Amino acid sequence: MILGSKWLPSSTDTSVSVVCLCVSFVSLLGCGGFNRSDSTKKMSEVTLSEADSGKSISLVVGDTIILRLNESPTTGYRWAVERGDSRIIALRHSDYERAQDSAVGAGGQRVLVFEARRSGSVHLSLQLRREWEREKPIARSFDVLIQVLVQGERKTVSP
Repeated sequence: MILGSKWLPSSTDTSVSVVCLCVSFVSLLGCGGFNRSDSTKKMSEVTLSEADSGKSISLVVGDTIILRLNESPTTGYRWAVERGDSRIIALRHSDYERAQDSAVGAGGQRVLVFEARRSGSVHLSLQLRREWEREKPIARSFDVLIQVLVQGERKTVSP
């Protein structure tokens, strides 16, 4: 609608403009128009199991380490971190996942998630034991040597 020398949009024009603006914004997001700088690294996850005990692994600051260790908590045996350095790798959370289609009391896996916080080397050691039986031998252990590198270094897993 034109009034004198000024153009005033109708409600239909306004609605079309808003829709076009939204579509443009979504398109920019999909094309990476609002990506962070190229210096930002995509963080990765490394999953380890009991079979990886005794290995050495290299990670980059910010990476996530997931340990999946077999456990039967109804027997009283649980995995506990015995050695590590939370300044280099920090435990973010620990959860128990029951095996699918398992009977009550059957085993599952302890899932421990760590984050590589700063560069350095750490020996991570866990023990499967009953908390109240510290004087008795442990049931199993898990050990891994972790080297946390600066951004851009290569990650490896070795025996």
